[in-house]
Amino acid sequence: EHVYGLRLCLADKTWTECHCPFNGVWDTGKPVNPLEPNPQFVPSVSGTCPGFVEGEGCERDDTSLICTFQAQGQPPREARVWLGDGAWNQDAPLVFFWHRMTGNAAEATSVGLGVSMDFINAVVEDGGIFVSPEMDPNRPDLWSLTNFDFENLQNNLPWFRALGYGPDHDFVVMDEIVACAQEKVGIDYRRIHVTGFHAGGLQCGQTGHARSGYVASVACFSGGQLGNPKMQDPGNKYPAFLSYYGPDDWFMVWFETTQTDFKARLDEAGHFAVICDIDVDRSILANQEDSSGNANLAYLAAWQFLKDHPFGVDPEPYAGGLPDTFPDSCSH
Repeated sequence: EHVYGLRLCLADKTWTECHCPFNGVWDTGKPVNPLEPNPQFVPSVSGTCPGFVEGEGCERDDTSLICTFQAQGQPPREARVWLGDGAWNQDAPLVFFWHRMTGNAAEATSVGLGVSMDFINAVVEDGGIFVSPEMDPNRPDLWSLTNFDFENLQNNLPWFRALGYGPDHDFVVMDEIVACAQEKVGIDYRRIHVTGFHAGGLQCGQTGHARSGYVASVACFSGGQLGNPKMQDPGNKYPAFLSYYGPDDWFMVWFETTQTDFKARLDEAGHFAVICDIDVDRSILANQEDSSGNANLAYLAAWQFLKDHPFGVDPEPYAGGLPDTFPDSCSH
């Protein structure tokens, strides 16, 4: 066995070919299906996987499963996991959420701070797995100004790469979660998606590039993309759903600006991107409902966007216009 690129492989004697656990074939650098991730970017398990069920590396509280992932070279990392029976009966979509500064993984359920329980329930009802990792346990206590690093703002954020620089520890853990979800449950590699809010929204923008080898599409709330991150797979023009909460949406950066700049960058690079100005106070966002009575129209539009944009989707399903269920403030 040998670590080859980002996956654990069985190499031949010349080290020019590599057996890929994604599809069980020898990867010789030949062209791959553009509608699927290139096998060289599909991660393999490096540590010990939880079973995605209570009692097998996971416990349960009133909110969700809490599973511990042990990626090689990383401290054990907890993540909240939601999944239902449907995930075990099919290759499941997999959705990640990165939380805000001073937040935690459970905030994924929150209206205005996460993506809402309606979003999570929709993922689960569609047979998917929703995962919200906690930050590295060695990160500082972000609630305390005593620990605030005024010289290097990156050190105050929950995610190492949120500002566009720093180590890839969070992405290594993400790789492990992807590999473990495949090993223990079974996932649809064309439907791995990323979301996040505020600091997590900035991390969402970084993840699209840093893991473009397997990320199908992203939905970043009050996020953006700072710096000049490299694309893991430049051939994957992943689509993006971007939103912010009006001109006063601020925390360390103005999110109207960061999201608009991110969209412009994606447009120039040939990605398809939608941007939505949800110009309401986040505390009353739940009042924005669709005709069926489901709360959080923008969140449900984001899930619809992700569902409609699997890896390598072609032709673009929204080329003729956005769905009528999207907020009027959305445009592309």
